[in-house]
Amino acid sequence: EEIFLKQSATPQSVYVGQQIVSTVTLYTSSPLNEVQLADLTYTDFWRETFGSERRARRQIKGRDYLSLQFRSALFPLNEGSFELPERSL
Repeated sequence: EEIFLKQSATPQSVYVGQQIVSTVTLYTSSPLNEVQLADLTYTDFWRETFGSERRARRQIKGRDYLSLQFRSALFPLNEGSFELPERSL
């Protein structure tokens, strides 16, 4: 794959107001001039970003990738079960 996204959140079980760290990482083996994720909003969460994206070089299955990592602190506003929305470019 030339380009793909990976999303994770930890911890997966929290109480109202407890911080969750959400990480969305873009991996690309092709040069990109400008990157913009479609939407990083989260329903039922208060969100704060951790500064600008982190850039690094990674090798996955013998292929070189540039990774761009976008991190956010999420705080649940209500009780219950939630799913993080899918992301797209």
